[in-house]
Amino acid sequence: MKKIFIFSVLFCLVSDIPRNESLLYFLGSIFLSASIFYFLLANSKKSATTLLVILFSSRDIWFGDGGISVVSIWQQQFSIINPSMIVMVLAIITLIKNRVKKIPKEVLFISLIFLLMPMIAGILSGSLLDIRQMVEVIADIKFFIMFVLGIILAYTLIINKTYTLEEFLKVILIILFARHFVDFIYFLIGYGPYFSGLSNRVSLDSLKGGVILLIFYSFLSFSPAKKNYYMLLLALSCLLLLFIYSTRMLWVTFVLGFAFIFLKSNFKFKFKALIFLILLIVVVSFIMQISIFELQYNRFKTLTDGREESLISNLDENFLSRIDPVRYAQYFNVWDRLLNDNSILWGQGFGGYYSNYPYVIPNTLEAAYPDYSFETNRYYKTHEMLSHIMLKFGLIGIFAYIYIHLKSFSGWINILSQNKDPLIRSYICLFPTVFLQFYWSGKNILFMGMFLVIGLIGLRLRKDVR
Repeated sequence: MKKIFIFSVLFCLVSDIPRNESLLYFLGSIFLSASIFYFLLANSKKSATTLLVILFSSRDIWFGDGGISVVSIWQQQFSIINPSMIVMVLAIITLIKNRVKKIPKEVLFISLIFLLMPMIAGILSGSLLDIRQMVEVIADIKFFIMFVLGIILAYTLIINKTYTLEEFLKVILIILFARHFVDFIYFLIGYGPYFSGLSNRVSLDSLKGGVILLIFYSFLSFSPAKKNYYMLLLALSCLLLLFIYSTRMLWVTFVLGFAFIFLKSNFKFKFKALIFLILLIVVVSFIMQISIFELQYNRFKTLTDGREESLISNLDENFLSRIDPVRYAQYFNVWDRLLNDNSILWGQGFGGYYSNYPYVIPNTLEAAYPDYSFETNRYYKTHEMLSHIMLKFGLIGIFAYIYIHLKSFSGWINILSQNKDPLIRSYICLFPTVFLQFYWSGKNILFMGMFLVIGLIGLRLRKDVR
């Protein structure tokens, strides 16, 4: 595992080299190519590990230096060949090397709901036939492809015993630890995207929510009897990084995960958790006074005080609209679009869009939408998971999405009943984050598919026991 950590740290550093660093970018590209070449030649297990490092060490979003791209495989574009196509080819090679034999039956269900249904809906709404928005159609199809790839890849690696279940979870944990370790170093040296004065968010990578997994693992592994106080220090450092990332939904899903493990634990653990919570409140209260956390402090205040001024002029005033007027308004706009188009059950399908009506979102979110959305009043994505799923797949898609998550959660609980190791418990605490946050990029969706299929394997373990 040490070798995986060292390689992952190195890969993080190399994948973050921006294109404007000509020589370093060239050397980084050679390193990426050499890693892929090694992936092709290595045995099945080393090849799979290399692929996981390549996929989860690399950022998919780099917002800095004028938006310049970096070495990351998630930002490699060659003419019409986009990063998702490259990842798909590498995943298929891994499946061939590991001799995929059986496809989970749940993949058929997902194919019907998230591929066949949106194709038909896209034809009915006309969005799939509009050549002007093919880039949006491709982006929507990516949801299905990455989801299924994640499911089949993790299922094959575990069922074919390339990894034991515990080994697979540890490899993912180590890779994420390396990624967040590098991010923490970036914060200490003042490197990364800057947003407000001295305030630094360090990363906009879609999988930065993995820090929540590290928080719970380090906290659940801490034991005064073992005197491993470094685990408590690690937990506090990861909590600080979670605060630095300044993504409010991650703050919410962390609290949900904490509440779950608190309610499911014994009195001794609850006492330890309360002490930790008090310590956390003290630390957060202290760091909020530091000027370099001005951005984070202001974003944190919106969770309780709402925003100082509304972003939407005609939005009804209430608690939710004050906290996040954009996401709140998008629900109504999506709902209005689906009702008017009689597609509330199956959604708009691939390439589907909604309009800036009845609630008007001002054209000040340049980074969130392409120019043609502002010009045509067609918005192809929302800022929140359930509203986005509803737009593309309707109420049927919402129910299917919830169903597959609940089924996976049941399997995870079954795994936990047989193995109460901190590793398993920490992954279960990540569940709210996977459900509410991991939906808006190929990298996230790939991880989601892997995460959910482990729960489905857990259901299979229940049958084996019977």
